[in-house]
Amino acid sequence: MHQFDYLIDNLRKYKHTFIKTITKDIVIPKQKFLKQAIPAVLLSGSLVITRYAKWIRDNCKDIHHSKKRLLNQLNNKAQWKRILKNYRHSFADKIQPDTPLIIDMTDIAKPRAKKMQYIATVRDGSKGNLTTGYWCVEVYAHLNKHVTIPLALHTYSIDAPNIYSENKQILNTIKQVNADIDGKGIWIGDRGFDRLNLYNGLFKENVHFIIRQKGNRHVVLENGIHTEVEFFSERSYQKQVAIGQRTFQLYQ
Repeated sequence: MHQFDYLIDNLRKYKHTFIKTITKDIVIPKQKFLKQAIPAVLLSGSLVITRYAKWIRDNCKDIHHSKKRLLNQLNNKAQWKRILKNYRHSFADKIQPDTPLIIDMTDIAKPRAKKMQYIATVRDGSKGNLTTGYWCVEVYAHLNKHVTIPLALHTYSIDAPNIYSENKQILNTIKQVNADIDGKGIWIGDRGFDRLNLYNGLFKENVHFIIRQKGNRHVVLENGIHTEVEFFSERSYQKQVAIGQRTFQLYQ
């Protein structure tokens, strides 16, 4: 019993330290919301407000009023971007130059949804069929065999305005995470990431990356020429190194 109380006290202490770290320069209502929501999410095992709201003890007798208050706290996107930035910064010192940064595509399937904003067609990875939902770009830092830290889960709809393309969403996520963790780590992508636009974007961001590919797979360049992915990657890398060397000489 004493050991259980010790664990609870330590978890409470770590929770307050964690929340204090990620809510620097954040308004007090947001801090209060996180202090209530994080334990409730852990206890309920769900991120859905209607499921974890009942685990919050805030002396509110009207559960509908409580849910409305929680939903209102999710509306300020600027505040949440700041919290996310602080969260990533808190792990930046644990990420080394050779830490794998795993990036992948997933989906949130909402087959029964009718009125959700910009709901679109996605491929349900669990069932292998097309349904309605949202696409997601997810990023994890694999610190060691026991610890994997989530860094991003960017949700978007292909029907929403200003989305442009899937490649744009992937590169924007990489750019944001890369800036918040001080450019460390090695990006790891599966075969679905061996695309011409992604290679160009990754070289432009000057990040280290490994993408599984078939060397004899062909891509079509802007001038219409077909070339092997392996040859294109080598030439792009050489071109990027040459640009870096010229820039270095320019600043000398």
